[in-house]
Amino acid sequence: MDDLSAVLPNTILQRALRNEEEFVFPYPDVLEVIRAASEHEVAVLGVELFEIQKAGLGVRDYSGYECDSSRPWHDFVRANNDEALRFINDHRSGEEHGYILTTASQREFQRLKESDSA
Repeated sequence: MDDLSAVLPNTILQRALRNEEEFVFPYPDVLEVIRAASEHEVAVLGVELFEIQKAGLGVRDYSGYECDSSRPWHDFVRANNDEALRFINDHRSGEEHGYILTTASQREFQRLKESDSA
């Protein structure tokens, strides 16, 4: 979440749990994270829902959408982020849960594509 975490308010980052290099966002903070991602042209490529347990994170569900990456970046971001919001709205969870978002700015996405083709 390098590019996204740079634009998120500190209050959101402070409320999030850390799981190694990833942030686990509670509901409804995750909605604000996706709004910020959309504003800064960061695509939410996937969402994972976890139950927060004493022993760590237990996977509850994960998204399975894939959007056409050949479309203009703004449209790609909108399509992905709409799917992420749809998943979260369909999988709302309470205090004992959190969401990890897989995200990429256009720069990060291009770097991923280049490393996949190498």
